[in-house]
Amino acid sequence: MMKYFFHLIPMLFILIAVYFGYHGIYGNHGLLRLNQLKEETVEAETVLTDLNGQVTALKTKVVAIKQGSRDLIEEELLRVLNMGDSDGLVILTSE
Repeated sequence: MMKYFFHLIPMLFILIAVYFGYHGIYGNHGLLRLNQLKEETVEAETVLTDLNGQVTALKTKVVAIKQGSRDLIEEELLRVLNMGDSDGLVILTSE
């Protein structure tokens, strides 16, 4: 009986090592999932950069509107009211 027990111990350790090795690579927190998360992080950072650019553009537009830029206010009103023409003509005059 004791003879079989000593043969079982190495086999048990081998099975445990295979189990943890498999899940260390293919599991939910394994190496393949880590690579997938890194790719998703790069994509999310790209989206974040684009959104930060849009936020910056909107902030500059808001600052210009707050300062009373008539052209921007009129442009925004026409856009919101859907009254702008696609072939609209802008005439610049010195006031």
